[in-house]
Amino acid sequence: MRGLNYRILPIFILAFLRVFLAVSIGLAIPLYYSSINLNPEIIGLILSSNALSYLFSPFLFKKIPDRIGHKHCLIISAGGFLIIYLIFQFLLTPFWSFLLLFIDGILLAFFWPVLAGALSTISNYDEIHENDSIKNKLLKNYSFSWNVGGLFAFLFGTILLLMISDLLIIFNIAFFFALSSFIIVFFFEEPMKRKETPLDNTESSHLSSNFSIKKAEFPLYIPLFLIVLYSLCVGAIGLIFPLKSNFLEYAFYTTYLFFFLRLVAQTLTITFSISLSLKTLKKFIPFLALSVSTCFFLMGINENLILFGFLFILFGVSISVFYGFSFKLIVYLNTTRNTSKYSFYFETIVGLGFWLAPIINGFLAATNINLAFFFMAFLMLGGLGGFLILRNKLKIV
Repeated sequence: MRGLNYRILPIFILAFLRVFLAVSIGLAIPLYYSSINLNPEIIGLILSSNALSYLFSPFLFKKIPDRIGHKHCLIISAGGFLIIYLIFQFLLTPFWSFLLLFIDGILLAFFWPVLAGALSTISNYDEIHENDSIKNKLLKNYSFSWNVGGLFAFLFGTILLLMISDLLIIFNIAFFFALSSFIIVFFFEEPMKRKETPLDNTESSHLSSNFSIKKAEFPLYIPLFLIVLYSLCVGAIGLIFPLKSNFLEYAFYTTYLFFFLRLVAQTLTITFSISLSLKTLKKFIPFLALSVSTCFFLMGINENLILFGFLFILFGVSISVFYGFSFKLIVYLNTTRNTSKYSFYFETIVGLGFWLAPIINGFLAATNINLAFFFMAFLMLGGLGGFLILRNKLKIV
């Protein structure tokens, strides 16, 4: 990056590769186990294991990077990921999948917080400390890297499975991406500390100026309520649609294609929604909650391949505004109260939703796969009712 005397590219590549791994395997797991008729509740528990361990691992190991350094932490995590995906080549069983994904979540504590910490340190380098344009570009490129990692994983999976209808190829490819990540780690340059400025505070201050947030008064539980709806919905569809896809005997590549369409729509809409005012987003939420509920209901009764494609796009557009709106509210709280703690609450609730969603819906799908879709439809109707009750406490000038 021009104007920065630091080798920044490995950070962006590592973010890209890690998201590729998580997204490709996160969809391959339910598709594979549903194809061999494993009980849905077991599949749900397997998928939840990664989020479960990541709920506590950042707390337990938060002081480790300061003691051993960013690079050593990344070597530990990337080396662990490599071993995990190597074992997946030989031990693709429910027990080992649960255990390996659980360990993967623990290792994430040495990865995402460490990359964020490195960016925080770099943002205080003399050549960019007072240069807002470089700081903003740094954060945008980082965000772009992991977003593209997800998009590429779904698109790559679609093309690969269209040519080779064997899910095991996804696990093979994941190993080579894990190997690439391990190699890239050694090109990572340990950032030299200047002074401490948490990344969340830096990010929040710039985001707030870019968002033009006006005066607002609201309790913390409103944005947390919205983001838990988002994480429950996204976490649920990651399990129940692969189960239904297997029930309808769809080709594997179609599921990757639908999730690609959803993520494209979601990414574009989040970017657009963040530029809208809080007052405008507040007006959209009730209609979009109804839209998400309708999507789940129609997915439950639908068996038409083309209609599923449309529903995934609509779902991506609708649910993304919940993320964009709640994120802006959290940024507002961080900025006005000069803290970063609300971002921590935000991420914890996201993880909690991703943990609970596959567990709950796995047990429902064990009874009837469409029951899980209907449950999520009614859950979002409940979310709509909850927001209508709470919205008067969300005062935006």
